Amino acid sequence: MEKNYIIISDLHLGYRAKNLSFEDYKSEVEKLDEHFNKFINYYTSLCPKTPWELIINGDFIDFIQINYRIEAKDSDNYKLSLDEIKYGMNNKEMHIIWKLRKIAKIHEKIFRDIAEFINKGNYFVLIKGNHDVEFYWSGVKKELKNILASFIDFKSNKEKENFLNRIKIKDWIYYKKDLFYIEHGNQYDEYTSFNHFVTPLDVMNHKKIEMPYSHISMRYWVNLTKNIETHDLSDWTLKDFFSWLKIEGIKGIIMHVFYYFRALYMVLNNVKFSSMFDPYLHLKERYYIKKIARLYNILPKILFRINGFKRIPVGNTVYDVLSAFYIDGFIIFLNTVLFLVYSAYAMSFMKILFAFIMTLMFSTLIHLIFSYDRKIEPCEKIKNTAYEISKILNAKYYIFAHTHHPEYEKLSKGKYYINSGSWILRSNKNIPKRFNYNLSHIVIKNGKADLNLWKIKYDKPIEINEYIKKGGKYDL
Repeated sequence: MEKNYIIISDLHLGYRAKNLSFEDYKSEVEKLDEHFNKFINYYTSLCPKTPWELIINGDFIDFIQINYRIEAKDSDNYKLSLDEIKYGMNNKEMHIIWKLRKIAKIHEKIFRDIAEFINKGNYFVLIKGNHDVEFYWSGVKKELKNILASFIDFKSNKEKENFLNRIKIKDWIYYKKDLFYIEHGNQYDEYTSFNHFVTPLDVMNHKKIEMPYSHISMRYWVNLTKNIETHDLSDWTLKDFFSWLKIEGIKGIIMHVFYYFRALYMVLNNVKFSSMFDPYLHLKERYYIKKIARLYNILPKILFRINGFKRIPVGNTVYDVLSAFYIDGFIIFLNTVLFLVYSAYAMSFMKILFAFIMTLMFSTLIHLIFSYDRKIEPCEKIKNTAYEISKILNAKYYIFAHTHHPEYEKLSKGKYYINSGSWILRSNKNIPKRFNYNLSHIVIKNGKADLNLWKIKYDKPIEINEYIKKGGKYDL
């Protein structure tokens, strides 16, 4: 069946709830829901006779950053642990189902729009990302389908069955031979990768999802703060950093230092578990990959090879954790303080000069040691992986997400790399204006893909292909 495709990603529904008062968040939700309604109706009205497929390529729900606690009326006498009281519900299946219901209620209009879109004969595909890897749970998948079905008044069971059959939730990739290869892409970023993304279970407790470096940092640090925006943190300039420090103030900085070292301790404590080999998960992942290969008529060895492109998570070694936490920055800061204190009491210019040279040499050495292979920005890593995949699996478009940077580049003859960017309303005052991407998305009609921005001022899309410089970064 011929289809048109709309591809969006990284909505991160719920990620800002903790940072705003209820009224502020309600206002932001209403704006996002309104723009989504206009967005989805605009495209489906273009070709009403051809079915559309809405593909959300990961991070639809931000389960990591939703730190709500189960309320007494919803708990069935469930007693919160001390960890859950402090940091919110964990990632067990029952807790994620509860979080999903909570977000579906807050963003009811978006879920209703998706349901009505499906009910018109269109299709919905959800690919899990690193922030909603919990869609691995079968109960969470079923709950999402039930939530969407709850918005439709079906006339028969057959009608409901057809509706549910038009909803697909993918555990890893989505592939249409000769047209597109789609996956979220976090596996090619060592700061967000999982040891077993297809079966992302904790090696110590298979009833919980694995907690890589990024998840632990979010839960025990970022989720407790109000003025830090993680999506573009790796691109901050020194000016952005000092602007943030000014907003935080002395009290806020002290709290961040406390949260920082607590998260560092938690990640270091998890290293011995992260690197453990679990034969059960290894075999289970191989089973699921073979199943995915059969679904798309791909040789299993090809998918095993693609799975082998994943980056080893930084949480697997102490050195990588210390490097990821910029421990060299703290050591250099303390080293500088010691030099200044020594200089204040030193009576000789030569002693101060010698101390300065030693401080400079030690600081340079420490920085070189911990920054040797520290490449946080994932754009090039994912793009390079897309090129490697293009050599072993045929498609016209290799579509990824995760970076929040929309890109469209030629990989080789007849093959293109596209990153869908993000579908987030960047209204946080602490986000530099250059990161306002205005709801980027991909549209594939008649086999041709366009990368667009949804301009809320005009309620219509604008093509951005011409604004993307070959080999360069996206810039508005």
